Amino acid sequence: MKNPRKILEFFRRVNRQHPERGAITMAETLIALGVGAAVLAVVFAGIPAVTAARDASNAQNGLAQLSTSIRSTFGARGDFTGLNNDLVRSLAGFPHHFRSGDRIVHPWGGGVSIAPDVSNPRRFTILFENVPSRGCISVAGNTLAIATRVRIGTTVIDLDAADDVATPYQDESSAANIAGLCTAASAVDIAWTFSA
Repeated sequence: MKNPRKILEFFRRVNRQHPERGAITMAETLIALGVGAAVLAVVFAGIPAVTAARDASNAQNGLAQLSTSIRSTFGARGDFTGLNNDLVRSLAGFPHHFRSGDRIVHPWGGGVSIAPDVSNPRRFTILFENVPSRGCISVAGNTLAIATRVRIGTTVIDLDAADDVATPYQDESSAANIAGLCTAASAVDIAWTFSA
């Protein structure tokens, strides 16, 4: 072990060689505070983006869990008659982060409704109400592959382009179309239709 007296002597010598180094100046203090404020501003500016990405991911995962759970329960009979929110909340694969008391809600706080498709009992619909436009763009754009049809606001995007009466053999699911539909209002309803 080194001699503690020699270590103390070293520090005394260094301090004597630079006597002009005293306390921190006001300018150094202000610079340090400015750098700290800039770092905090960058951190806090990134929080909304991280939160939005987390909400979109939770919404996509929850939608996938809901559709998988419903299909596994009703898929064998191929008929979704009797499907409703109360029944869905009791299913084994229900995403618990969608539960708020006795309601089903998506990550942005809007209601979620689940029902058989009125025109075809071999399909069912999951509706997210009041999805913010940024969330809509992300969720709608990233979940098209799991649904038969998606309605954003009042516009239906038929993902089976061959049976689309309005524009047969044309896919309206481009990113530009989705972004335009999602930003038409500050919050929109999104409904996904799934087949057995």
